[in-house]
Amino acid sequence: MPYTKNITKIHMRFPKRVRAAAGAAKHTLKTAHKKVTLKRVLLGFGAVVAGIMLALSASYFWPRTVQFSYAGDLCFANPVVLPGLTKPQNSQGFKAELTPALSVGGVALFSQQTCITPTEAPKAESTESLGLAPFGNGFIKKSITVTTAKAPVLTAKLAADKPLPTKSPLTFELDKADEIFQYTLTANTKQTDCPKKDGTVQCDLSALALAQSTPYEFALKRAFNGKDAGTVFTKTMTTVEAIGVVGVSIPPGQKMYGVPTELVLKLNKPASTVSGMSLEAVGSDGKRTPLPVSQAIKDGAVVMSFLQPLPRSANIEVKIQSIESADGAYIPVPYTFGFSTSGGPQVTGVSIGSSKVPVSTKITLTFDSTIGAGQPYPQFIQLFTPAGQVAASVAVTGNRAVISPNTALPACTPLTVKVVDGIKSDVGVAGGSAWQFGSRTLCQTVFGIGTSHKGRGITGYKFGTGHSKVILVGALHGNEKSSAYTLTSLIDYLEANPHHIPAHRTVIIIPVVNPDGYAANTRLNANNVDLNRNFGTANWKSNVTIPGGTYPQGGGTHPQSEPESKALGNYVVSQSPRLVLSYHSVGPLAAANEAGDSRSLATTYGKLARIPSYGNDANANFDYDTTGAFDDWLAEKYGIPSILIELGSHGGNEFNGHRAAILAMIQL
Repeated sequence: MPYTKNITKIHMRFPKRVRAAAGAAKHTLKTAHKKVTLKRVLLGFGAVVAGIMLALSASYFWPRTVQFSYAGDLCFANPVVLPGLTKPQNSQGFKAELTPALSVGGVALFSQQTCITPTEAPKAESTESLGLAPFGNGFIKKSITVTTAKAPVLTAKLAADKPLPTKSPLTFELDKADEIFQYTLTANTKQTDCPKKDGTVQCDLSALALAQSTPYEFALKRAFNGKDAGTVFTKTMTTVEAIGVVGVSIPPGQKMYGVPTELVLKLNKPASTVSGMSLEAVGSDGKRTPLPVSQAIKDGAVVMSFLQPLPRSANIEVKIQSIESADGAYIPVPYTFGFSTSGGPQVTGVSIGSSKVPVSTKITLTFDSTIGAGQPYPQFIQLFTPAGQVAASVAVTGNRAVISPNTALPACTPLTVKVVDGIKSDVGVAGGSAWQFGSRTLCQTVFGIGTSHKGRGITGYKFGTGHSKVILVGALHGNEKSSAYTLTSLIDYLEANPHHIPAHRTVIIIPVVNPDGYAANTRLNANNVDLNRNFGTANWKSNVTIPGGTYPQGGGTHPQSEPESKALGNYVVSQSPRLVLSYHSVGPLAAANEAGDSRSLATTYGKLARIPSYGNDANANFDYDTTGAFDDWLAEKYGIPSILIELGSHGGNEFNGHRAAILAMIQL
């Protein structure tokens, strides 16, 4: 540049010729200067290239040591020209890869870095050697040494001595980043994947279908590229105790007589959440009507509040889909149960039966709930006979009402006890109380005809008021209890069905003539006399042979020497009966005493009872003499028709088999 400056100055001072010569000189000098500068540039560029190549060569072949930390692939700066000509020499557990940084036409011209990638599960605290060989040359290569750090350590956040929830994830913390391993947890013969997130491993326990309150053997395993990489730990752990209902303010199946406003469920552990609570009224047709409720947790208990009064006389169904506690426990299945609501007070018991009501009696009704005070009870609790409503007072105490008729009731008359709908309970609930019960006042008249040898009473039972009488007697022989059983059933039947007795008829039943023998279960009375051999017939005798032996005074010291036979004979004769039926055992048969129409009546009786019938020839059926018999005495002395009925057993009740025959005799 100094030369150019000087020439410029000359150009300004000298004439044109001189200036032309100077311009030519200037051009020559510029050309020479350019040649000198290009040479320098080329030389400098060559030096730079040579330096770069030398530096690249030094960097390429310089040994390198790196540490693998499980955080992922390990990459380091390692410039390589034409990386495709370099062949990696991998170790057993790692491989080296050159990452192309510049490519032309699909040909890699330059690589900026080299990455180390594991090919199998890394071995903790180990060292392996790799190489990068230009052109695959095994003698000239870059050595790479890879050291492996300790494997990641996992620590459960959940204390090992605490039960495990079965649905919440089980979380383990990683002490370092881990992008290498995959984790799985096994238990209950099932397996669940455990993805890594934010420095933790999270295992979804719900996939293991674990039951609550159950111990399981857990195993946490590692895998590398889907291949087993060992077990991190195995441990027996128990799942949390399930939530259970230990108390309900409205017990399942209970009928609620009060007016509840809420339902409280006490649990074996405090609840933290509850969901899916519903309340429905279920009709008899199966129709369901949802009822509005709200749900809450108070002091660990679940509370369902009824937002409107519950319908009465209804079946109510409660359902709770889910209850959970803070430790992850839950109810195994939705909790469902039912209860019902009452209507007004309903009768559950009455102090009288369907018959045999004494004419002077008080009738007590028992209700299923307490009756409210201050109501006009006689308007709701009433008593009727066919003549109309019976004047009576009604006293109420708690759940009982006592009906007291003002006067004695008529005998053998139908009664109807009625409760009219509308009576209220003590909590004001009414409806559905209507009820009635049919009964009958006592039809029988109970009387005594005498006493036994030991002073026991001989009792008779009278039905009807007609002038014509039929008398039925039993247990002249105390061990023939079937006769007493059969006639006692007849008494009960006529009490319940007095309409079977015609208006002209009176029925008299003496079921036990020999109460002493009946009590001792012996044929004879307490004086060792056979009462059916103690009547004054033409063939009476004192020395008799009967079942069980011969008794010198078995027929008595004289006819009707015994108080029982005397009482029976005197009473029957005093009544002038149309017919007498005398029951014994065992036969079976019906034998007429041949007085009046007894033979035809015995035939009718036998047909209806399906037993043989006889006249005087009945004695052929016995292997002993029947002297001094009651039925023969009636015929010989008084001409009273009588039928002796032998039942089929000593101890059975044969009323059902003989009912049709007995009713036929009563309705003559």
